[in-house]
Amino acid sequence: WRSEQQAHTIAQEQFHQALEAIDRLSGISEDLQYFPRLQTVRTNLLKMVADYYERHTATEHGGTLDRQLAQSLLKLGEVHALLQDHQKAIDTFRKGSIVAASVDGAVSDAEMQRLILDASLKTSASELARGRIGQADTAIGEGRARLEVLKALLTDQKLHAAQAVVEAQTGRILEQRGEFNRAGGVQHRAADLFRKSGTTADEQNAALSLTLAGQAYDQAGLPENAKKEFEESIKAWRRLTSRWPDVPDYLDGLATTNISLANVTRDLGRNPEVTYRKAVEAFDALIQARPEIPRYRFNRATALVNLAWLLNQSAPGRTGQADEAQQLAVDATNEFLRLAGEYPEAADYPDGEAAARSVLGEVLRNRGELDLATDMFLAAARHYATRLDEAGQSPRPQYNDLLSVNLSGLA
Repeated sequence: WRSEQQAHTIAQEQFHQALEAIDRLSGISEDLQYFPRLQTVRTNLLKMVADYYERHTATEHGGTLDRQLAQSLLKLGEVHALLQDHQKAIDTFRKGSIVAASVDGAVSDAEMQRLILDASLKTSASELARGRIGQADTAIGEGRARLEVLKALLTDQKLHAAQAVVEAQTGRILEQRGEFNRAGGVQHRAADLFRKSGTTADEQNAALSLTLAGQAYDQAGLPENAKKEFEESIKAWRRLTSRWPDVPDYLDGLATTNISLANVTRDLGRNPEVTYRKAVEAFDALIQARPEIPRYRFNRATALVNLAWLLNQSAPGRTGQADEAQQLAVDATNEFLRLAGEYPEAADYPDGEAAARSVLGEVLRNRGELDLATDMFLAAARHYATRLDEAGQSPRPQYNDLLSVNLSGLA
């Protein structure tokens, strides 16, 4: 009996050590997502992680190790989803759910029942990624049924968290169906549930759900509703950044939601200058915290372009504002040029540069600098014409529009 127990203990230790090593590799791959030229490295690393998980989950287990097997299968499914192999992900989530159900034959183990719920939610997300809305809805229905089981097993706080993730995924399905108004209401309800959960992670989820609610209402053509959601989301992000000022995810949420609020404020015919400036401030803090991530520099430069355009609209007769609009457009153009030089394989950076030059052209034209304005419009027009040539028979529609805008700027 002792030797059997000892062998079981050794097996558990080896399983834990292997999973810790795999999790570390998975964490590295998560960091790599922010670097354009390292995407091939990230993909290969994810494939390695998937291979390691496949080997461990293919091994016969038993007892306590079956519980860990179920957890590992969910992680393996997540890796398949990251690799865009959603059918494999779905199959793996189902397998994890089956193992969890076998562990908890009495349907009384909260951890295993929550894992089965998570498997349903992740299956729904992968079905949605494949464009299979009906199947995604079916998986959510299975999740709601699992919630009924969990009501007798979880504390109120944990139950609120479980209910929140179901609502959040339901909101995503409604958005894919084009039911934007309903999606906004469901995401707001998800935020309320996340807040009741009381954990820091769910505070972040609540802020994100409010942002998603605002985006859904904006899509529904309800800008006032969208504005309220964005404002509430910003308050939530500010509460998080006041306690943890250097956490990139919180700063990113604050910055991007300010941009969304500024855009919808502009659509309402109100001046969003203050909100754009707050977005730039948040991006400044974000870049200071993680200067090595180019996406944050790109988003800040885009915010500068938006602010330059806005200032230019009210600049005539206000020299100081015209000066700032020009400087912002120049700064944005230079940042896009630096990014394009560092990451020549990324198409977004030259697109950003063309947009910045177009706005700079408008600023210069308003200031009477017609030769310089012409140079900017021509540079932007050449870029968009090149993009149309590269796209061949299937150009992005906006390239035609942008080319026309810049050619009209020459008139």
